[in-house]
Amino acid sequence: MKILSFGSLNLDYSYRLAHIVAPGETISALELGVNCGGKGLNQSVALRKAGAEVWHAGIIGTDGMMLKEMLDSAGVNTSLLKIDPVTKSGHAIIQIEEGSGQNCIIVYEGTNGLVDKDYIHDVVEHFEPGDFAVFQNEISNVDYAMQCCHAKGLRVVFNPSPMTDKLLSSGVWEFVDDLFINETEGFQITGKNDPEEILMEMKARYPHCRTILTLGSDGSIMLVDGEFVRQAAYKCEAVDTTGAGDTFSGFFTALSAAGRTYKEALDLASRASSLAVRKKGASAAIPTLQEVLDAWF
Repeated sequence: MKILSFGSLNLDYSYRLAHIVAPGETISALELGVNCGGKGLNQSVALRKAGAEVWHAGIIGTDGMMLKEMLDSAGVNTSLLKIDPVTKSGHAIIQIEEGSGQNCIIVYEGTNGLVDKDYIHDVVEHFEPGDFAVFQNEISNVDYAMQCCHAKGLRVVFNPSPMTDKLLSSGVWEFVDDLFINETEGFQITGKNDPEEILMEMKARYPHCRTILTLGSDGSIMLVDGEFVRQAAYKCEAVDTTGAGDTFSGFFTALSAAGRTYKEALDLASRASSLAVRKKGASAAIPTLQEVLDAWF
């Protein structure tokens, strides 16, 4: 069983600041870091560090070779990666507040917006029914790619971030087997505010879909066989929350694919996310499964 991670690759320019910049304000950065990121890349690294066999599909520019090198060094298969000779790679400007670790992010799509139907068909041909396909909403034609994977019998995993009006009005939800959403996204989809009501509404609309609702510092919750299952967050002093959600979803998916129960997968994914936010950076901060198992909580 293989996992296709079809997603974004970004160069992350991270500015550590005394506080997030307010409108009209100019402040000096305490530190600048240039790192590998993008939700797609982060998920690929998390999947691989959790023990999965991962292929990454996506597009970079000639300025983004460090993104390929990061994936290669993590053990991700990059044979399906495409390099565009003209367009710049996607990048993100990240503000990180000193002390709290909270962030504010601006994303430029760059080559992430060049994913077309021909490339999607070429990628999907390398996978078989029963394999997994992991998506987020930072590449072009994501709805078509998910439809193609669903039609071929792959298990489709989706984190619909960043949520858009176009995505909300699409029929993409019919193709999703595992959905990772937060409370804001849950409200946008269902019109419900209460976590349990969000899950019940999702189950009523899409009975085939398993929804994992993340609740920030309150952990996460699922609806399984009519029972609400809650997972507490592991408290820690956050240094950088960038990539925490990608770590969570990557670990849960990899561990579920490996045969772990949903309760085990939730717990270990929560532990992994807690370890990730204690370090600077996104993909570089993601722990290995062994580090998660060895950590003292």
